[in-house]
Amino acid sequence: MTKRFYSHQLLIVGILLLAAGLRLTRLDLVEFKYDEATTARSALAIVREGRLPAMGMISSQGPRNPPLMSYVLALPFALS
Repeated sequence: MTKRFYSHQLLIVGILLLAAGLRLTRLDLVEFKYDEATTARSALAIVREGRLPAMGMISSQGPRNPPLMSYVLALPFALS
């Protein structure tokens, strides 16, 4: 492989490490309120009961969001 390829890989790894560091430090400052709890319960229902939600949380404008966040959050619940 070329030096350019490795420099691109190194750049991507560096960006991912920076993003993880910024996201995962000071987790005590992250708020956990109703919407996070509801999404976590929905993800847990996917793992434990096999219930697949058709809709997600109600948005601030009224209509419901898609259930993608529940599906994404179900993966760590399934692994833990």
